[in-house]
Amino acid sequence: MAKKSILGIGLAGLAAVFTLAICVPVQATDVAPISAPATTDVNRHFEDDYFTGSSDNNTFESSKDVRHNLFEGGNLIHSKDKVQGLYFVAGNSLDLESVTDYSFVAGNVVTIAGEVKNDVFAAGNIIKFNGKVGRDVYAAGNEVTFQKG
Repeated sequence: MAKKSILGIGLAGLAAVFTLAICVPVQATDVAPISAPATTDVNRHFEDDYFTGSSDNNTFESSKDVRHNLFEGGNLIHSKDKVQGLYFVAGNSLDLESVTDYSFVAGNVVTIAGEVKNDVFAAGNIIKFNGKVGRDVYAAGNEVTFQKG
């Protein structure tokens, strides 16, 4: 009987120490606020090797040749990219003459006139396929049309 009560007291003591260790208050340090960019121009083009796009109403022209995934975004996009990987595009009006492995597209008016070697996943109001698709098309839209490209 004595062994059980000593074991119980020992476990209770261990639990109390563990609880105290978790509940020890930590003092927070001051964090400097992130300063805003010096420019107030919100209509900018941005581009790097993995993401391109535009935040203004001008047509964003793109003709990259990459061997990795690519993300593009903007209001009006006209693309002639060659993407060996996954191609993600989102915008209002998309005119895609790209050659890609896989395409994931979302927009109001979408035209796919290039070549997708494998699958296309598209969502939008008006979706037009004028190009070549190697395997499957998954499309959700108000108006979806297929024309021989």
